[in-house]
Amino acid sequence: MKTHISIDEYHDAIIGSIERDFSHYQTVTDYPTIDRRTQLKVPAAFVQVTDVTPTDSRGEGLIEWTIKTTIFIAIADEMSAKENQRISRQMAVDMANYCHSNSFGLPIQGSRVIDCSGGGFVTELSDLIVYEVQLEHDAQLATSNLYPDLDITDVWLGCAPNIGPDYKKDYDQVVKDGEPL
Repeated sequence: MKTHISIDEYHDAIIGSIERDFSHYQTVTDYPTIDRRTQLKVPAAFVQVTDVTPTDSRGEGLIEWTIKTTIFIAIADEMSAKENQRISRQMAVDMANYCHSNSFGLPIQGSRVIDCSGGGFVTELSDLIVYEVQLEHDAQLATSNLYPDLDITDVWLGCAPNIGPDYKKDYDQVVKDGEPL
């Protein structure tokens, strides 16, 4: 049985699951860079992986990771403010309840909801009422095929914060002309 996933699979599973089970949402996608010239259809759910932190290894050659994800729930700000706030809060609670212990069909443990709150001011979504649902999953992440045509010729390894051209002499080259050293 497969025990690891890619970030691509993770994003697709969450988005697909929300699209399937929340059919009243007009837009479900990755967290957007919104073009103000286009009309955004709401209610909307935007999925963004905000952090990927290594936690441990099960001894199977892959690291165990904690994936932190935020789902932004956005509705139009056109009804009375009181009604909008109640609707947006309820939609966020509904999403949090849905996400709690949900593995979204992936071979991972169910999620832990860590926060459900008003999104404050999100510049890209400033004309909408936004609530955030934050969750975590523990998973083994595998190599992705996100960039199949990317031709990596040279890879240098440095140690932060000493990065950039001024520190190149401190780097170790680990790949040269596409071949590991």
